[in-house]
Amino acid sequence: MKTTFTFSYVPNSRGSVATHSDTAYTFKPTSFSLRVDKTGKVFTTQEIALKSIKDAKEWSEAQANTRMSSSPHPSSIRPNQRSPCPPPPMQTEVLICKVDVAWDSSSRKCGIGRIFSGNAAVSLPSISDSHSHVSSALMAEAIAVHRAVALAFYSNVRSLAVLSDSLSLIKLLKTRGCQPELFGIMFEIYHFMSSFDVISFAFISRNFNSEADSVAKSALAQFVRNLLHGG
Repeated sequence: MKTTFTFSYVPNSRGSVATHSDTAYTFKPTSFSLRVDKTGKVFTTQEIALKSIKDAKEWSEAQANTRMSSSPHPSSIRPNQRSPCPPPPMQTEVLICKVDVAWDSSSRKCGIGRIFSGNAAVSLPSISDSHSHVSSALMAEAIAVHRAVALAFYSNVRSLAVLSDSLSLIKLLKTRGCQPELFGIMFEIYHFMSSFDVISFAFISRNFNSEADSVAKSALAQFVRNLLHGG
């Protein structure tokens, strides 16, 4: 007659305990019998209990390895640091404008920098300006792009490329998307876009936008100084 018994393991509980790493396993017979394998070997209660503990440990280790293999590799957490985005190649007739902003969240003021280059036939100076009552950094970035596109339009530029280190804004511009707070200014940008023969928007890493960044920071600092001195 064949009878069966079962064992269970309970992490970190009292009883007859076998340990592995920081996990404790308890075996408790719920019914008693002998077990015979295909070769006729008879296993004792202790042998079966130890086998159960070994299987449980192997399962626990397998689960830990699975979690480790599914975790993101450290090198993939911040790819922008290891994979910089330089400016894309441009045709010689394209006017390039790099834009950046410096936005102060406490005062809601911002400085804007625009650096023009590329098209030798069109000479536009690098420009900085400042604004108050700017709701967010993204709004400041949108203002910078709007001013660049408007200046190029009124300067009869036919081919324009705007480069920015604001990935969120570039994604919106590429898809002609919008956000509620940006509705008015994005509408005007899209209106200007229809007047160019060629216009594009591209993301560049911050280290490739240092000149516009410096101009924007200087504009914000000068704006704050003027306010403090009543200028």
